[in-house]
Amino acid sequence: MTIASHGSTKKPEDIIGRKTEMEQYWRILEKQSIMLSSVRRMGKTCILRKMCANPAEGWIGVEYFVQGKTCPEEFTYDLVKILQDQSVLKKTKWKSFSQWAEKNLGDKDFGSFKIPGFAGKWKELLTDIIKEVAESKSKVVIMIDELPLMLWELQMKGKEEAESAMELLNTLRTLRETYEADSHVRFIFCGSIGMNLVLQKFKKDFGYMGQPINNMAKEIVLAMNDLDGKELCEYFLEGYPEEVDQESLISSLLQATDNIPFYIEMAFGYFEKNFIDSPTVEDVKTVFEKTLNDTTESDQYSHFSERIDTYYQEDERKVAYHILNFLCQSESLKPEQEIINYINTQSSDFEEKTIKDTLKKLWEDLCIERVILDDTRHYKFRFNLIRRWWKINKA
Repeated sequence: MTIASHGSTKKPEDIIGRKTEMEQYWRILEKQSIMLSSVRRMGKTCILRKMCANPAEGWIGVEYFVQGKTCPEEFTYDLVKILQDQSVLKKTKWKSFSQWAEKNLGDKDFGSFKIPGFAGKWKELLTDIIKEVAESKSKVVIMIDELPLMLWELQMKGKEEAESAMELLNTLRTLRETYEADSHVRFIFCGSIGMNLVLQKFKKDFGYMGQPINNMAKEIVLAMNDLDGKELCEYFLEGYPEEVDQESLISSLLQATDNIPFYIEMAFGYFEKNFIDSPTVEDVKTVFEKTLNDTTESDQYSHFSERIDTYYQEDERKVAYHILNFLCQSESLKPEQEIINYINTQSSDFEEKTIKDTLKKLWEDLCIERVILDDTRHYKFRFNLIRRWWKINKA
């Protein structure tokens, strides 16, 4: 029996499914880089890890996790170390940190990104490295995980750090423009907060007018398709007794979890924790009735709430809460005007434009789904499980 451990780091061989998405991404990478958007719990990092371990023919995948990087100098220095460790740079003319430092800094002792003189030179090193990889004719995709979060954390420190974050974005765009057309060096930018939130913040607070990702393909990681969801359930069901009605159980699990892999694994973790050796459809219902109202599990569902609290402006937060408090009452699509009318009954503080803009922002953030019916916008929660959590815990 496979032990479920939702939220744990997965080895590539333990990552189930996502063949359709990975094939799509490899096809795109033949032509251009990708901006991969997602929210927490969808398994985006697992997809990157699996792509690196099982690359398309001729490709080398480099996974680079950047949350917590404090400056472009650290970003660049650690990227070079990873490219060295994975032998990507062995196929280039680039020799070593010390050789580069002696030539560009006048000091071959380059044991840290904090050495004096490097602060003004990180862009040169980053450019040199990408140039070398591009000219090597290797097919390399550098997958930068949590880049939007790193950029957000930088700008929160102050104007100087925000300017360095914007410069990093501009530099990465220039490198793609310079080398993508004539080489096979590519990037995947990925994050659990949207790059749109970061760019809106840069524009509003610092006057940033750049378009740093407009030459990248935009892709979204959502829940698993039914085949992958079924495969993941079957993976965890190995070793369960034969009397378990797997067909009914899997159908119930996929419906209850919206095919989100994290919550599928959470359900199996609950079965194990509570010694449920022969789970039934009723046990699936119990899992989520319990965890949706459990203080120890609440943070497993709260990421949309935290996202709004952290990344939205004050008026946007208030409107977003009104919108979601209304939508959580029903699984059905609601026309935009009905949502506006409801908010106007709750408060007279918000202009119609603010409500429409916030609806669009929640839609872009994958919190709600938008459907056009009779040329009119309609909305509902994208994930019914999150709708239930919001209704129980926030509304």
